[in-house]
Amino acid sequence: MSDKNKRTVRRPGERPAPQAPLFDQQTAPIPRQPRRQTGEMQQMVLPLGAVGVMNLINTMVNSIYTRRRELGIIQAIGMSEKQLVRMLQLEGLFYTVGTLLVALGIGSLAGYGIFLYAKAENMMNITVYHYPGIQAAVLAVAVAALQMILTCAVSRNFRRMSLTDRIRYGE
Repeated sequence: MSDKNKRTVRRPGERPAPQAPLFDQQTAPIPRQPRRQTGEMQQMVLPLGAVGVMNLINTMVNSIYTRRRELGIIQAIGMSEKQLVRMLQLEGLFYTVGTLLVALGIGSLAGYGIFLYAKAENMMNITVYHYPGIQAAVLAVAVAALQMILTCAVSRNFRRMSLTDRIRYGE
């Protein structure tokens, strides 16, 4: 009698012996997530990214325009145009670094936590975590570029106003 034809007799309530995975199963290629699902996920994330960009723009513009009088007075007592632009650039850099730390730091930790939960619950057959390094780099470059463009645009608009108009703004 061959091994294939042997039957094991189990008592009621007895569990089968655990089976070790075969070598072929262990070395089989990991199935990739279909492109359709990836595209759907990216479409879902785009509105969130747009809201984040609008928030960054709103924060920077309001920060400068609400302090227009203060910046005008600082210029009246001796701050040069170059120093003002430099100060606005450093302020923008502060916003950018803060945004990236929150988005990439907390976002990455939350994403990994969601992966662990999905893996434990066997959701969508997720078994392997891949850090989205390219997307993170694109995000960092896009936020930095947006911040530089925004700083230049706001400082150019700020320069168009006369010093007396800037000081009178708060009255």
